Amino acid sequence: MCGPLPGGLITLVLGLAGCQSAETVAVTPRPPDAPPLTFPELVTLSKNQVAAAHEFFYQDKWDQVRQAATALRDTSNHLGQVQPDAIPQAQRGKLPELTKELTAAATLLHSAADEKDVDKTSEAFRRLHLVVRQLRTD
Repeated sequence: MCGPLPGGLITLVLGLAGCQSAETVAVTPRPPDAPPLTFPELVTLSKNQVAAAHEFFYQDKWDQVRQAATALRDTSNHLGQVQPDAIPQAQRGKLPELTKELTAAATLLHSAADEKDVDKTSEAFRRLHLVVRQLRTD
């Protein structure tokens, strides 16, 4: 059984890897008292969450696809709360629109998973990939 882990996304992922799959770790809600993630950590997390959602989709695990969509909306919310001085200059002007699109695509993914609609899910993934591709840490 896994015990509590100190802060940091990498520590969390490495510490839980023996207990849960990487996909499950990526979409597991963070504890409310966890320290906030940095902009680069949130970008990495969003990419891992999209990858996890895709893996769940390939396995027809619709409940987990919905969980990933919820996690993506939460990550988008956290991205929108990052202080501007902690965001790379090139991303500052784009981030509000990117977080809005990330939230919209995650909402579409959640709805598509509810309906078990493969075409709608594929469209949600297309939009998600376009957004996370634009999220840069440099």
